[in-house]
Amino acid sequence: MATVRPDGAPVTLACWYLYDGDSRVLLSSSPTARRVEHLRHNPRVALTILGDDWYTHLSLLGHVVEQRPDADLTDVDRLSQHYLGIPYPEREPGLTTIVELDGYHTYGSGFGT
Repeated sequence: MATVRPDGAPVTLACWYLYDGDSRVLLSSSPTARRVEHLRHNPRVALTILGDDWYTHLSLLGHVVEQRPDADLTDVDRLSQHYLGIPYPEREPGLTTIVELDGYHTYGSGFGT
C-alpha cells in the first residue's frame, strides 16, 4: 500500500486488504497509525497485489471515501479470518478505511480483467 506524507514523500507498507465489491477495498489500521494522518491529508492510495510470482501483479489506484471506528473489531476480524482463519488476536479498537477504486493495471497471466 502506498500513501503520500504531508511533505509529499511517498510511503509504502505491506497490509491486509479485502475487495469488498462495488469497486471498494477494505483496509484496517490502528487509529493512531501514521498512514491514517497521511490519508486524511491526501486520500489517494495505491495497492499492489502479487500473484504466484513477482512477474504477476495487480496494481490498484483509488481514493479514501470513508474512515470509521471499528470499535467492535468486525472489519479487522473479517480481514484476519481471510488471512489467518481466526479472529484478530489483538483486541484494541481499530479504524476501518474504505478505498474506492479509480483504476487498475494487471501484468502477467495470473489476474483476469
